[in-house]
Amino acid sequence: MKRRPISLRHALSFAWSTYKHRWRLFTAVLLTLVGVWVALELIVIAGQRWGLVWWAIAHLAFFLVFAGLEVGFLRVCLACYDGAAPTYADLFGHWAAGSKFFAA
Repeated sequence: MKRRPISLRHALSFAWSTYKHRWRLFTAVLLTLVGVWVALELIVIAGQRWGLVWWAIAHLAFFLVFAGLEVGFLRVCLACYDGAAPTYADLFGHWAAGSKFFAA
C-alpha cells in the first residue's frame, strides 16, 4: 500500500471550511471543555482545606471526564470528515472509551 503525503494546505482548508459550516457546534465544544476546566479549578480551590488527597482525586476525575470529552470531540471531527451531521450530544456518547484513551 502506497502512502500519500498529507497535504497541510488541504487539511487546513478542510478544517476552516468545516469550522465555518459548523461554528456553533465547535464553539459549544470549546466552551464545554473550558467550562470543565473552570469547574476543576473551582473544585480544587474550594477543597484546599482537604489537602493533597482531594487535589489528586479532583484532578484524576477531571482527566477522566476530559478524556471522555476528547474522545467525543474526535468522533465529532471524524463524523464531519465523513460528511455526517454530528450534534452536540455526540460529544458525550463515548464515556467508556475515555478511560482507555486516558490510560493510553
